[in-house]
Amino acid sequence: MLTARVIASPVYSDGMIVISRKGETMVVDLDPNTNQASDKVRYSLPRNLSTYVPTPIIVGDLLYIFMDNGTVACLRLATGEVLWKERPAGAIFGSPVCVGGYLYCITKTGEVVVIQADSSYQLKGISLLGEGSFSTPVMCKSGMVFQTFSKLMLLGRD
Repeated sequence: MLTARVIASPVYSDGMIVISRKGETMVVDLDPNTNQASDKVRYSLPRNLSTYVPTPIIVGDLLYIFMDNGTVACLRLATGEVLWKERPAGAIFGSPVCVGGYLYCITKTGEVVVIQADSSYQLKGISLLGEGSFSTPVMCKSGMVFQTFSKLMLLGRD
């Protein structure tokens, strides 16, 4: 099933595994009784809806794919139906996180993109970190941590 190099981590939700490799993202069913993945692919997404480096994220019944070129897509996890596809900023190597119903991701040039985790596209903002980043934001007790090429930054909780 996976004949090419895989960088993005697989993600699991509701009996389905999302697997991405260069040029293709596929969703495979997992048998809850045996914990074995099906030999059949539920659906496969084309290259223009697939990620190579960023790991997809599932929130509820929605699958969000942040692609290397900066495009973000929202799909229904069960069917692959595309609900929206937008390009809010530049290229991405880090993976998104979801905090409080918002998706956060950092572009390669250090733009923090914030999108509401919803079936309709709602860009909430883009903030500049001042230098590039290939990392994923991290939550901690004190707030959210962003790593650039030379700094760690903490955005504190209110």
